[in-house]
Amino acid sequence: MIGVSALLRELMLRVIDIPVEYDQQGQDALIIAALLGEIKWTAVEPVGLPTLRDRRLRRMEDILLRTPNDRSTLDQWAERLGVSRRTLNRLLQREANLTFQAWRDQMRAFSALPLMAEGRRLTEIADTVGYDTAWSFTAMFKRVTGVAPSRYFSVDGNV
Repeated sequence: MIGVSALLRELMLRVIDIPVEYDQQGQDALIIAALLGEIKWTAVEPVGLPTLRDRRLRRMEDILLRTPNDRSTLDQWAERLGVSRRTLNRLLQREANLTFQAWRDQMRAFSALPLMAEGRRLTEIADTVGYDTAWSFTAMFKRVTGVAPSRYFSVDGNV
């Protein structure tokens, strides 16, 4: 899904009235160029993180957003939060409709987006969000978003 800024929305509304054969040197050409430029720099919205209500889940989310390379297991998180493994799984399933692994993958993909937008190397991004290899990060990212990291911000990436 592409996020539509106010500028992008107004440009799209304006382009509707431009004839197919327009003056290539006039105002219409400038509006179309502005629209194409805005589309090029508009990021695809992340899958989105589910809103968590439980204070324990929010605590885990806050920590993982600050330190996405945290590799704590489900059991370690359960102990850290003072709940059983089963309770933690149940809470995530109820509030996010995801397993622990799927939820953490979403968190990591979400955390990778700003780094990708900055043009960081894939190996650096993978390491920053807790993966040993760029390949394993790419596989997870594609599983979560439906596209490879290299195509995520691409206008012609069919996203």
